[in-house]
Amino acid sequence: MANLISKLGFAAAVISTATLASAQDVNWSWGIDFTSNYVFAGVTQSDDKPAIQPWFEVESRGFYFSFWGSTVDLGPDDWELDYYLGYRSTTGYDLNWDVSVARYTYDSTGYCCSEVRLDLSYPIADRGVIGGFLGVDPDTGDVHRYLDGSYNISNKITALGRYGASDSLGTEYWQLGASYVLSDRVSADLRYHGANVGDAGLVFNLSLGF
Repeated sequence: MANLISKLGFAAAVISTATLASAQDVNWSWGIDFTSNYVFAGVTQSDDKPAIQPWFEVESRGFYFSFWGSTVDLGPDDWELDYYLGYRSTTGYDLNWDVSVARYTYDSTGYCCSEVRLDLSYPIADRGVIGGFLGVDPDTGDVHRYLDGSYNISNKITALGRYGASDSLGTEYWQLGASYVLSDRVSADLRYHGANVGDAGLVFNLSLGF
């Protein structure tokens, strides 16, 4: 149940933003991430092993449908497959907001759960962005929330941080690291993932966007 590629601007520092040619106000984008360890809310989902994470999105006038997947090592499951339907926009005060519904599934055990999601972000002093996320499982009432931020050290290097908590996993967690833009379509980031249940440690990600 990872957060799909950053929808609100500051996550562009985490992964590369990719936009293909649009026709009739429909925009398509897709990409793939390679990570040394798939960590969600401070807990590894790949048994501390590398994972491959493809994604796809189609968007029109703020409305979008997204798919995100990842290899996992969770008992009989080898893949996590997530689907998102939502709407995003920016207010006159530069507040970016994104409301969506997510459905999380696995290749063997099938449907896991759903989540109603709200993402917010706001630019600070031209170089930084602060943001927050709130996700609620409508079936169980479990809440996932975090605050995060980024600061552009240069046009290629961005410092990143996050602090959050997940009811379903019973974790409080944090991340701290930096991203580096290699090209318009390629970026990399290195973060340290800590949690009250034990640190996952350093995680390296390479992101390709098309």
